[in-house]
Formats: sequence, structure tokens, C-alpha cells
Amino acid sequence: MQMQARILVGKVTEVRTRKGQPLSKASLKVLDLGPECGSDVTTYWIDFLGDAAFSQVELDSIMGEEYTIDVRFVRASCKDTKAYLNLSGGAIADADGQIVQPALRNHHMKKAS
Repeated sequence: MQMQARILVGKVTEVRTRKGQPLSKASLKVLDLGPECGSDVTTYWIDFLGDAAFSQVELDSIMGEEYTIDVRFVRASCKDTKAYLNLSGGAIADADGQIVQPALRNHHMKKAS
């Protein structure tokens, strides 16, 4: 699934896998700008893990801009009588269709050649 969105805020952290390996994680709060929103203001937190994650410098450079975000996984959950929508993201493309994340961009370019 893809969504047109503006990146509002984000944070970069490192998590540990079950095997104890470090894994980069970036969480972005985005404003959905797609036609399905109508006049509603819909924001989501989307997690980007591993190659799809950003460094803090990369995150700062994309803040406030509009992008096409590839959403890889959507799951609903609830806790303490509140419902949550958990989204995991993949590639983020700019208006020219260029992938923003360096690791994914390099992988995509290798596959194309």
C-alpha cells in the first residue's frame, strides 16, 4: 500500500533483536494527504526498521516535506481499552520517484542494473 504524506516529526532509536543484534529504527509521525482522507486530519506513526530506517541527519533533511510512503505492514492492536493501528514502512520516494533512504536506494539500483 502506498500513501501520500507529509512528515511531521520523527525519532531515531536502536532496538535489539531476539538474538541480541542491534537494529536501527526510525519512527515517523506523518499526515496522510491522500484523497481518501477527505477533510479529516489523519496522522499515523510509521516504524522503519533496518535498511528502511534513517539516521538523525537524514531524518532532519526530510522533515516537513511531502513523500510517497510504501507501507509494508498494517496491524491493529488494543491496550487498556484503546485501539492502535501499527504501521511498518518501506521505501519513501520523493516527487521524482527517487528513494530517500540510502541503503534502499543502493539496493534498488543494484537490482536494476
